Amino acid sequence: MNNKAVFFLWLVVAGLLATVPADMRAATLGDGDYVRIGVPDLRQASAFFHDVLDCRPVGDPASVTAGASDSRLLSCGSGSMLELFAERGGSPARDSSETLQLISDGTLRTDAWLRQRGVAVSGAPRRLTSGPWAGRMALDFVAPWGLRMRLLGSRPPDATYGGADTVAAVPRGH
Repeated sequence: MNNKAVFFLWLVVAGLLATVPADMRAATLGDGDYVRIGVPDLRQASAFFHDVLDCRPVGDPASVTAGASDSRLLSCGSGSMLELFAERGGSPARDSSETLQLISDGTLRTDAWLRQRGVAVSGAPRRLTSGPWAGRMALDFVAPWGLRMRLLGSRPPDATYGGADTVAAVPRGH
């Protein structure tokens, strides 16, 4: 595919994403963000982000199912795109010190949601006591292939606020 065709495809995808209301999605990586993650099993990772975090495939999902593609593009709401790619030779995520941090509208309810879906959750939600996210709720969990992830409350602490309506990625340490 030439550069013009790729550019046109991105314009079409961006136009389609703009028509989906952000509040209809369970997960988003932030407004217009793009994240690329290497995974050892593309089908497993695609299913995890789709079934657990409600990211939706862009393009033909049959290509991943049939093993015809080495990458998968997912829409995670609010114009956010997640690209998963097959990383050969094992998963560096298992030994990585990096944690993908996400913002959630309802950390406490998202905890129950993750546990119901069999996600490995590390302990209970806890209130952070230092740093820029001090006072916010945090919940650590692990993707099936070993990627460490953290949910951070999107608002000041309140055990009664909303559900897992939106999730947004934030850089570690911010």
